[in-house]
Amino acid sequence: LGDEFEHYSRIADVLEAICGAETPPINPHQLETWDEDVALTEIRHHHIKEHGSLGVRASRFTEGGYCTLFREGMRLKGKGGNDDLIAAACTKVYEDEFGHMLSGIIGLDKEGWSEEQFALMGELVAEQLRLRIHMRNAEFSFPLSEDRVQAIFTGDIEPEPFDYARAEQAMA
Repeated sequence: LGDEFEHYSRIADVLEAICGAETPPINPHQLETWDEDVALTEIRHHHIKEHGSLGVRASRFTEGGYCTLFREGMRLKGKGGNDDLIAAACTKVYEDEFGHMLSGIIGLDKEGWSEEQFALMGELVAEQLRLRIHMRNAEFSFPLSEDRVQAIFTGDIEPEPFDYARAEQAMA
């Protein structure tokens, strides 16, 4: 929870810097959610209730959606001005979220699961990540067309490569 509040604070600071002091600060008690976020939260809770530790592991595995949003923000570094503010905030959030995501990956080989349990884990992860894509798309006012979303779901896009070097650093 502490990490999440720090992430909120960093992004709120960027918003204030961009919008100026005349813009009222974000009040975390007045933030609203959207249906796609509710659906993702509900399916995570359902997976945990139905599948216990396997559901917990699937939820941790999908934490941060492989940090894609923050990775994109980091790529603004060096462009100057507000882009550098966004990049700095996203870098910190990315570092934390990458670690959270790894907590869902590390030790999978030591779970002692059957092939069926690993297959179920894959199904739960895929279901959560599909909902996560819908959630982020809604969060940003639907920049992705339904065709693009379906292309993501069917693997007809070039995926973001896994950062093995960063994973090694985080695990050290």
